[in-house]
Amino acid sequence: LLGDHEGELAESSRAVALSPRYREARIVRALARCEVEREAACESDLDALEREGALGGADAQAARVEAALSRRDGAAAEERLGRLRASWPGDRRIAQLARAVAAARAR
Repeated sequence: LLGDHEGELAESSRAVALSPRYREARIVRALARCEVEREAACESDLDALEREGALGGADAQAARVEAALSRRDGAAAEERLGRLRASWPGDRRIAQLARAVAAARAR
């Protein structure tokens, strides 16, 4: 997770191929896809995790904020952060994500 998104995508894809239920690798792969592809379709991996029950609640919403940030979609990230704040106001990730959203909107 050092900024080599193509490397992250390749390694997380290998990890998922070896262990298809490896939740963390699947999340890393989804976010790396968003960084590399920059298309909303990259979030299909997150959709699958939610359908399977492997990702939900505040974790799912925070991942959606991160995915929008990865795609450089500041408006979507801001809207998703608003949903996270409204539904889980005490979530520890809000402050960090808010800084990232503000930085993205400033660019």
